Amino acid sequence: MPKVFLTEQQRLESRNKKVRDTIADGLIMVKGRNRMSMDEMARKTGIGRNAISKLLVGEDVVIKLSNLIMVFDMAGLEIRPRTEAKQ
Repeated sequence: MPKVFLTEQQRLESRNKKVRDTIADGLIMVKGRNRMSMDEMARKTGIGRNAISKLLVGEDVVIKLSNLIMVFDMAGLEIRPRTEAKQ
């Protein structure tokens, strides 16, 4: 298979899509496991129902950092520093 060279912007978009998909997967699992409505999820994370809806399908959303931390907690994700310096 030929090697594909991506631009820096394409690499960044791909990485961001993976992160959005990971958040969506975590939220979907919590929603199903706990039989939560989107209104309940919105109330617990402090963001609007429309923002939850967009997060569940992996779309971009603009929210406050404190709310993002609550979304990560709900999705079962953690934020941690990288251990290796990028070259």
